[in-house]
Amino acid sequence: MSNLGLASVTYFYFKDEKKRTRRSLLSSILAQLCYQSDVYYKILSEVHADHQDGGRSPSYKVLKECLVKMINASRQTSIFIIIDAIDECQRTIDTSSARKDVLDLVEEFIDLHCKHLRICITSHPEPDIRSSLYLIACSVSLHDEEGQKGDIIGYIKAIVNADPEHNEWTENDKELVINTLSQRADGM
Repeated sequence: MSNLGLASVTYFYFKDEKKRTRRSLLSSILAQLCYQSDVYYKILSEVHADHQDGGRSPSYKVLKECLVKMINASRQTSIFIIIDAIDECQRTIDTSSARKDVLDLVEEFIDLHCKHLRICITSHPEPDIRSSLYLIACSVSLHDEEGQKGDIIGYIKAIVNADPEHNEWTENDKELVINTLSQRADGM
């Protein structure tokens, strides 16, 4: 769909500790979208020009409004936003954690009720994430799926059997390592 111009796809992974914020998420999505459509590029260019051609940093609110404009401008094409490992985002006891901010942003976009906007979030099944998205999202858990468990076991076996250093291990030791790591993997 993307290659035919029928969809735009963005991907954000909460890998870099310094970029585990809603601002980083928004900035990444905006940049990725502007490379996929002239319409999106024009919308982001207007924000850039309004902020002294990059001399001033736009506020979070301006960035969010820019993305809403892009979403509203894309009535003919679907937008897929993939947010990977949202559980890597910091969570604190108080009400202003980075993870809560990101979850609030996701809820705001879901509340737009755009039929052409699709959001996919991957995460460990953390209670705050599950409760935040429970009523507004479809959930698929892979942690308990047999195929997932089989893939994990297959991967561990391949690593244990491929490493020359493991050739010195007995078959019982290899089985113990494979079984222990598979059980502790918890679907990951």
